[in-house]
Amino acid sequence: MAPLGLLDDICWLFVRSGMGQFIEMKDCTYRDLTLKFLSTLHVKVIKGPQCQEGYISFYLQGKFYESNLSAFSEIFGFSPTLDVRVVMSSPQ
Repeated sequence: MAPLGLLDDICWLFVRSGMGQFIEMKDCTYRDLTLKFLSTLHVKVIKGPQCQEGYISFYLQGKFYESNLSAFSEIFGFSPTLDVRVVMSSPQ
Protein backbone atom coordinates (compact mmCIF):
# COMPACT_ATOMS: atom_id res chain seq x y z
CA MET A 1 0.00 0.00 0.00
CA ALA A 2 2.84 2.40 0.82
CA PRO A 3 4.31 2.40 -2.72
CA LEU A 4 0.86 3.36 -4.05
CA GLY A 5 0.52 6.18 -1.50
CA LEU A 6 -2.52 4.51 0.09
CA LEU A 7 -1.13 3.35 3.42
CA ASP A 8 -2.04 6.48 5.39
CA ASP A 9 -5.59 6.51 3.97
CA ILE A 10 -6.12 2.81 4.69
CA CYS A 11 -4.77 3.20 8.25
CA TRP A 12 -7.04 6.21 8.81
CA LEU A 13 -10.09 4.30 7.59
CA PHE A 14 -9.38 1.25 9.76
CA VAL A 15 -8.68 3.32 12.89
CA ARG A 16 -11.75 5.53 12.38
CA SER A 17 -14.01 2.50 11.93
CA GLY A 18 -12.75 0.79 15.09
CA MET A 19 -10.63 -1.81 13.28
CA GLY A 20 -7.19 -0.28 13.94
CA GLN A 21 -5.86 -3.48 15.50
CA PHE A 22 -6.29 -5.31 12.18
CA ILE A 23 -3.99 -2.97 10.28
CA GLU A 24 -1.14 -3.82 12.68
CA MET A 25 -1.48 -7.61 12.51
CA LYS A 26 1.55 -9.33 11.01
CA ASP A 27 -0.13 -12.64 10.15
CA CYS A 28 -0.29 -13.37 6.43
CA THR A 29 -3.45 -15.45 6.75
CA TYR A 30 -5.88 -14.72 3.93
CA ARG A 31 -3.35 -12.40 2.27
CA ASP A 32 -4.82 -12.68 -1.25
CA LEU A 33 -8.40 -12.35 -0.02
CA THR A 34 -7.45 -9.29 2.03
CA LEU A 35 -5.65 -7.65 -0.89
CA LYS A 36 -8.62 -8.25 -3.20
CA PHE A 37 -10.97 -6.79 -0.58
CA LEU A 38 -8.81 -3.69 -0.03
CA SER A 39 -8.29 -3.13 -3.74
CA THR A 40 -12.05 -2.90 -4.30
CA LEU A 41 -12.98 -1.11 -1.06
CA HIS A 42 -14.81 2.18 -1.58
CA VAL A 43 -16.16 4.32 1.26
CA LYS A 44 -18.20 7.46 0.68
CA VAL A 45 -18.75 9.68 3.71
CA ILE A 46 -21.43 12.26 3.00
CA LYS A 47 -21.25 14.40 6.14
CA GLY A 48 -18.64 15.31 8.74
CA PRO A 49 -18.38 14.66 12.50
CA GLN A 50 -20.55 11.91 13.91
CA CYS A 51 -21.31 10.79 10.40
CA GLN A 52 -23.67 7.92 9.80
CA GLU A 53 -24.45 8.96 6.27
CA GLY A 54 -22.61 7.42 3.37
CA TYR A 55 -21.89 3.94 2.13
CA ILE A 56 -19.26 1.25 1.88
CA SER A 57 -18.85 -1.13 -1.04
CA PHE A 58 -16.41 -3.89 -1.90
CA TYR A 59 -16.01 -7.23 -3.66
CA LEU A 60 -15.31 -10.38 -1.67
CA GLN A 61 -14.80 -13.74 -3.35
CA GLY A 62 -16.22 -12.38 -6.58
CA LYS A 63 -19.43 -11.05 -5.00
CA PHE A 64 -20.28 -7.33 -4.76
CA TYR A 65 -21.37 -5.98 -1.38
CA GLU A 66 -22.74 -2.53 -0.59
CA SER A 67 -24.24 -1.10 2.58
CA ASN A 68 -24.91 2.25 4.19
CA LEU A 69 -22.43 3.12 6.95
CA SER A 70 -25.00 2.91 9.72
CA ALA A 71 -26.06 -0.64 8.83
CA PHE A 72 -22.46 -1.74 8.21
CA SER A 73 -21.38 -0.46 11.64
CA GLU A 74 -24.32 -2.15 13.34
CA ILE A 75 -23.70 -5.50 11.62
CA PHE A 76 -20.06 -5.62 12.70
CA GLY A 77 -20.49 -3.95 16.09
CA PHE A 78 -18.43 -0.86 15.22
CA SER A 79 -18.94 2.60 16.61
CA PRO A 80 -22.17 3.99 15.11
CA THR A 81 -20.24 7.02 13.84
CA LEU A 82 -16.85 7.65 12.31
CA ASP A 83 -16.22 10.39 14.87
CA VAL A 84 -13.49 8.54 16.77
CA ARG A 85 -10.72 10.49 18.46
CA VAL A 86 -7.27 9.10 17.70
CA VAL A 87 -4.31 9.90 19.93
CA MET A 88 -1.01 9.37 18.18
CA SER A 89 2.13 9.04 20.28
CA SER A 90 5.24 10.75 19.05
CA PRO A 91 8.18 8.56 17.98
CA GLN A 92 10.83 8.13 20.68
